Amino acid sequence: MGGDPIAARRPSRAKLSSSSWLLGVWWLLEVFGIVFGRLLLGGCWLPLGCWLALSGYCLLLVRKEIDCP
Repeated sequence: MGGDPIAARRPSRAKLSSSSWLLGVWWLLEVFGIVFGRLLLGGCWLPLGCWLALSGYCLLLVRKEIDCP
């Protein structure tokens, strides 16, 4: 019985690791998009809605790859 709670905790730790990894990737994409957008557009910011949609789509692709290796 002692092994059951340990086995139950392992998947939650894996989920936390993948969630923090996804958050890090999303943050990097956001920073890169803002910096690249400013450089490309000469100091203009990319529209927030478009960037959120792009980052959300990228997150979905990354999640698919993690779920189905």
